[in-house]
Amino acid sequence: MEAEIRPKPGDEERAAILRALEAELARDGLPAAYRSLWRELGIRESSDEAEESPYGETGRPRSSPGASRA
Repeated sequence: MEAEIRPKPGDEERAAILRALEAELARDGLPAAYRSLWRELGIRESSDEAEESPYGETGRPRSSPGASRA
């Protein structure tokens, strides 16, 4: 791939930009939020809780049936 950078940078700047671009393209393509360790741990916690929940996958029952019309 031939990158076109405007305005034309110096040699050192161009090399740094190209290295950063190559590193970004080498990633798996997912946004940073989806590569987050916090997100992965949250998903694991949530899935573990769902499996161990006495209410099954539906979650906790409501204390009231919900809104009603007047």
